[in-house]
Amino acid sequence: MEKFLFHLFEISLTMSIIILLFAAFNVFFAKKYAAKWRYIIWIILLVALLIPFRPDFDFSLTNTLHPLEETNAEERNLTLTENISNETSEQVALPVNKTPKETGFMNTTTLLLFIWLGGVALFLVYMLWMHIRFLRMVKRWRYKIKDQTILAILQEEKERMGAGHKKIALYGCKLEISPMLIYQSKPTILLPHKEISQEELSYIFRHELIHYRRKDIWIRYLMLFINAIYWFNPVIYFMAKSLQNECEESCDEKIVRGLDTLSRKEYGETIIGIIGREKITKTRLSTNFYGGKKTMKKRLSTIMDTSKKKVGIALVASVLTVSAIAISGSIWINGNDSRAEAAADLTSAQAKKIALKEAGGGKVVKYQLDTEKR
Repeated sequence: MEKFLFHLFEISLTMSIIILLFAAFNVFFAKKYAAKWRYIIWIILLVALLIPFRPDFDFSLTNTLHPLEETNAEERNLTLTENISNETSEQVALPVNKTPKETGFMNTTTLLLFIWLGGVALFLVYMLWMHIRFLRMVKRWRYKIKDQTILAILQEEKERMGAGHKKIALYGCKLEISPMLIYQSKPTILLPHKEISQEELSYIFRHELIHYRRKDIWIRYLMLFINAIYWFNPVIYFMAKSLQNECEESCDEKIVRGLDTLSRKEYGETIIGIIGREKITKTRLSTNFYGGKKTMKKRLSTIMDTSKKKVGIALVASVLTVSAIAISGSIWINGNDSRAEAAADLTSAQAKKIALKEAGGGKVVKYQLDTEKR
């Protein structure tokens, strides 16, 4: 239990540093490499938060002392029982780790575990309640779109995306929403209750179908789960917002790839025109055509950017991110484990040497470490 909490907080700290470093990197280089790469790196960071163990490169910032020095510095208790040639047996007392004394009804570790579990439960219950509430509102105010022209545009875009055989429901909704892809009983595209031109519909359907093909909704579910695990860490909330923005931006980037300046402008105007108000009804478990003024400004900049992106910078960012994740375990987590193991091995060797000296020679055939609780 104690080890689990230790690893949880260590991963949270280490990954927070890596996330902030990547965000700082993007401040200077985001415009130089494609949004799809930034989105991929955010997904790598997301998956890394789920992996409790890292490769151990025998390097740790916390392992600054030699195991012998650490062993001598700590209070330990050991009973070594040995059989030395011809029924000779000696016992020598040497130090080992002692078990921390537990006081009161609940120790600190147990209390922290209950606080963490309580936070996870409250976060998930609240988010699921908000999502269910949203679905109920949608169910009340939605209406099935039967216009054959609109349905034909959707089918055409499905064919374009290689999803012509997929069953995707299409509804309008009288709530103040932006176009979105959401899962109810099946994948569903929701459109706001307003006049939308055929050209705008093409862009909207293409946008949402890209989300569908890339399984972006499932990334949202995974991000929500990670957010619940690390509910105490504000950096993870920042990551969730950044991941969502990069998801939408990479989708825009894919749509406008190969389009001329005029077509890019038309797509940007579609995004602006489809949003009636800033305050819209939404849920975290859906795609979101609108993400706030600052986000929209950044997306429009990406849409109109026709400059050639540098693959080299994307690869550098990817390699640096994966390398940082890989060595993070050696810096914090595995360093402590290897240090403890090394200390234990050294103590056993010392114990055997001292036992032989006390017994006046012989051979150690058996020894036992006996931990005493204090």
